[in-house]
Amino acid sequence: MPELSIPSFLLLLYSAYAMAFMEGLFFFTRPNFLLTTDTTEIILALFVSALFIWLPGLLLWVLGFAVDLALVRFNRRTAQICLMPALICLTMLLVLMIDNFSYTVFKVGIIHAQGYQRYVYLACAVAVFIVLYWRIGKAIREYRTIFHHRLVFFSSLLPLVISLFALFGKGAFARAPGAATDPGNSSRRDLPNIIFFASDGIDANRLALYGYRRNTTPALNVFAKERPPLLCENAFSNGARTTGSVTSLLTGKAPATNKVFFPPHILDNEEAQRHLPGILKKLGYVNFQETIRYYADAGDLNLQGAFDVANNRSLFHPGFLGRRFVTENYFLTAVADRILQRALHLSGIRPMEDVYRQMTRTQDKPSEVYGTNDDTRMERFFKFAENAKTPFFAHLHLLDSHCCTYKIRRAYFSARGEDDDEGPSAGDLLDDTILSSDYYFATMLEFLKKRNLLENTIIVYSSDHNRGWTVKKRTPLMFFFPDGKYARHEEKNCQLLDVMPTVLDSLGRTPPAWAEGRSLLRHEQLKSDAPIFGFLNINRRPIKIGASTVTTLTDAGPPFYGLSSYGMLRCDRWYELNLANGGIASGAVAGHSGDCEDVEDLEPAEAKRQIIRYLQSKKIGFRFKEAG
Repeated sequence: MPELSIPSFLLLLYSAYAMAFMEGLFFFTRPNFLLTTDTTEIILALFVSALFIWLPGLLLWVLGFAVDLALVRFNRRTAQICLMPALICLTMLLVLMIDNFSYTVFKVGIIHAQGYQRYVYLACAVAVFIVLYWRIGKAIREYRTIFHHRLVFFSSLLPLVISLFALFGKGAFARAPGAATDPGNSSRRDLPNIIFFASDGIDANRLALYGYRRNTTPALNVFAKERPPLLCENAFSNGARTTGSVTSLLTGKAPATNKVFFPPHILDNEEAQRHLPGILKKLGYVNFQETIRYYADAGDLNLQGAFDVANNRSLFHPGFLGRRFVTENYFLTAVADRILQRALHLSGIRPMEDVYRQMTRTQDKPSEVYGTNDDTRMERFFKFAENAKTPFFAHLHLLDSHCCTYKIRRAYFSARGEDDDEGPSAGDLLDDTILSSDYYFATMLEFLKKRNLLENTIIVYSSDHNRGWTVKKRTPLMFFFPDGKYARHEEKNCQLLDVMPTVLDSLGRTPPAWAEGRSLLRHEQLKSDAPIFGFLNINRRPIKIGASTVTTLTDAGPPFYGLSSYGMLRCDRWYELNLANGGIASGAVAGHSGDCEDVEDLEPAEAKRQIIRYLQSKKIGFRFKEAG
């Protein structure tokens, strides 16, 4: 038997646990992860994750052991091949730790390496591997008797035993969600492409199709004449922040149900596999997303198996184990993504994206929102659609309209105020951002037309929340179905939760039982007085991650989840409950066009009771003492 077989086996085990626990120390203690997860569950997740890291390495170790055994029998020499898996694991861990340190302390890391600098990093990584190979091999030979001692060997297996107990314990009680919906027998060629097109923070009141005096959306208006939409005149978001709103849009479940409002919240357990993109993948769709990392990215929010490509990176499919071990899968996917991004960057295949720079507005470029601009987002979508085998689902969330930087392609409405001493008004600049968004909508339509895709594509046009982060005003929501099918103006209140069941209904699929919205194709089921709930204000604070500043919730865990107010909409009235002092405010929804004559306004006390009952049903707390 090769002399390094047992030591290399134990070293591989140590390396796997070192990788899991060192990366876990970095990952699970960040302010943007699983603050609502129990500490015991996190520790067990690390043991199980270490096991998942060790198993592939074990296969390589067996192969290396076989090679070393053959060399010993034929040549009486060994190349220490069985050491390779452990050394690869240790090298990756050291590279990640050094890169984390240099980026945090000196604001320099692999992400900044360009040209020949990449080869310097590569040479350093190779040098680390060689040094480890030489030094560890030498040390093992000097102290090999220690590794062969029975007490050392069996005590070293203790973490493995803990991992196996955690694995089978969680596996026995974990319940993988059942099929979300029956895929049916339709051919993939019968299914339409689906595009969700949204721009951040746009009010319906500023679109001509909703009665605005200015033509801020010329391309949208023309398209609405060519293909009349199902236009929701009075639609509302379920969340005043992008994270909660986008997650609800894709899952068909209210933020209060899935407990995702704002970072650090993510989908957990079975909720991680319950979403529209996953259902569409079962139907044969390939899925693409362009949003923003950290706040609205499917991978970061743990929508497992949702998208093939999200924000310029490929996402891993969770598989059977990932569906049963949600926390472990989320952690290991993030670790693999960190390693893969650096490897691709250093090899020159694909540059790393500075995720945290995208999350912040730099002082020297105040008009640039979140690093990646919408030109880049649309170019990535065109590249994807060019090569995608239909049908495809694309979720496009543009950020140039994000408050309050007013990134515009050209001044049109705001040009009239450029000669004024005070400059253009905020309203003029805002209208120009919507005009810029309409330009991208036009380029998308032109792209689809040229490739004969438009006629068989469903387009859902929307926004995530109101300008100024509220849900008290109408948001745009319209569905463009092939051949103008289902076209009408819907006056009764709609919500973003209705998008998922509406799309599935149009495909002839029954929405899953856990979907909380309604299909808008079923007009007779809509009610004018049906309440719509959505969260408004949150408690958040800035945090430093590397050289960047992002925001995270304070008191993000149960029962308060970082919330400070929750709202309810009922026909043409809004109500907002202050979760700190119990104060209730109300007002009229601006521009509401529905018939609310038969819907009585609620007294403040009754509106408060209804919001409280809703929060209690969702196990969300409030800080004031309920009267009575």
